[in-house]
Amino acid sequence: MDTESSRAECQSYFEERLKTDLKHGDPVFVSINVAPAYGYTQDAVHELVLYDADYDDSGKTLTYYCIDSSYRSQDPQYGGKKDVVERCVVEFHE
Repeated sequence: MDTESSRAECQSYFEERLKTDLKHGDPVFVSINVAPAYGYTQDAVHELVLYDADYDDSGKTLTYYCIDSSYRSQDPQYGGKKDVVERCVVEFHE
């Protein structure tokens, strides 16, 4: 299996696992790159807890809802609860 197809297979499995766990009410711990997720200029790995998601009519994930424990991500109205677009969670980076 070539690297590209192996990568696509891994990503597909990861996305399906996220959907399954969230639909069963299980939280999912993920690592994200903060640069695309929060608009930072430097890449950095950051941990989030996903607790829900919105899907389109075909079942494709649009948005994940997460809790971010970083002190930089807290606000008076929502605390650490945030929404993150799907591509920021499931894109695999080199």
